[in-house]
Amino acid sequence: MKEVDQLLASPAALALIPLLGLAIDILAQLAQSRLPHPSGHVRKQFISFGIGGAATAGVLLSALLCQPLGPLDLAGTFILGMSTYAFLGFCFFNVINLNVSSLRIRMIMEIRRQHPNGVPVSALRARYGMAEVLDSRLLRLESGRQIERRGDRFYLRRGAVLHIAHFFSGLRALLFGRPA
Repeated sequence: MKEVDQLLASPAALALIPLLGLAIDILAQLAQSRLPHPSGHVRKQFISFGIGGAATAGVLLSALLCQPLGPLDLAGTFILGMSTYAFLGFCFFNVINLNVSSLRIRMIMEIRRQHPNGVPVSALRARYGMAEVLDSRLLRLESGRQIERRGDRFYLRRGAVLHIAHFFSGLRALLFGRPA
């Protein structure tokens, strides 16, 4: 046990702890993808991110308690380590979702721009062109209760994809000076 404490006390170990958390996040994602439960992929990603974050926080706290640092340095180092893990987890989340959610987010933003009037299904089909892909994404958004269909129009509901769309819209405005 003393060897583990000595390893955790090294500054290099502190830098690697967020990577350990990311590895646990990835393993948790892989384990969940093999389970037969029908929860959506975004929920699985949030769960695996939480597992990796909890592991990162636990190991980081253990390592920091071995350091001869003052309270502010401990707090700052903890925040830095958790922020690094959050960044790495965010990148992993986006790698997985790059192909899965991008069309759904664009459609949610389109529906949001037309809110509260709704968007005709024909307009979405004309804009995105890939009817089969579009239909499967719309079905996912409906089954996930992100949108609802009334007649031939889709209407916005609250949900995780909307929050993700807002985040990306804000990020785009921050980086490019214009919202999505």
